[in-house]
Amino acid sequence: MSDDAVKEKQSTVSDDPSGDTPRLETFSDRKPLAILLPPRGLLTKESNKILKELNGPFKEAKELKIDLSEEDSLLFAHFVKYLYSEKPCEALPTVQNGHVSTYVLLARLYAMGERLWAPKFKDAILRNFTATFDVNTAIPEHDLCELLKIACEEITERVPEDDEMRRNIFWFASCRLTNLQRYPDFTEVMLETYPELGRQLALRAGNPAYAAQPPRPKGALESRFRNEFLSVAKSR
Repeated sequence: MSDDAVKEKQSTVSDDPSGDTPRLETFSDRKPLAILLPPRGLLTKESNKILKELNGPFKEAKELKIDLSEEDSLLFAHFVKYLYSEKPCEALPTVQNGHVSTYVLLARLYAMGERLWAPKFKDAILRNFTATFDVNTAIPEHDLCELLKIACEEITERVPEDDEMRRNIFWFASCRLTNLQRYPDFTEVMLETYPELGRQLALRAGNPAYAAQPPRPKGALESRFRNEFLSVAKSR
């Protein structure tokens, strides 16, 4: 699927004649999106939330509808592109040529994966996020505050110690705490809005147990469709 096809905004309704492709409900940004909607099996394989909605005693299952009222249409387009890619990490944004704002995009995609209950998608996002992320990464204070906002507000399903994305963001912020304390938006807005943030940074600042960067994901991701293709080939 080309990037242009993913980004073009037109209709949300599937034209699949078999009726087995779910229809998308309104996105949070109210922007309809022209994308090749994945078949039901592919969606439910990657998203446990969609699996539950389309296979339970819910309105979504009866009408073959997916409520995406919490999601931004262009963010969801990245998820669809990921579904159709044989190599998931290559289908997702990567930080290249010093474009550190991509870290914010990746964190938003990770938070969406949390809402979709899509662990494999989150794992691929985390790999791209941490691939170039270390203590020397030159992230401006306003982007770092945006990362902290996402960590405190959007990634909510697990406690901070258990979520790898939050651990990386809080670790990096604790390393940059001296600079952050000079940034008005951090001292006057962030710490007052998110009390948990102050606790997490105080826990890490100067604590040898939290000095090292959280470990990056280990092992390589397999091509997503290789096993399916082998199974089909063997059955013929």
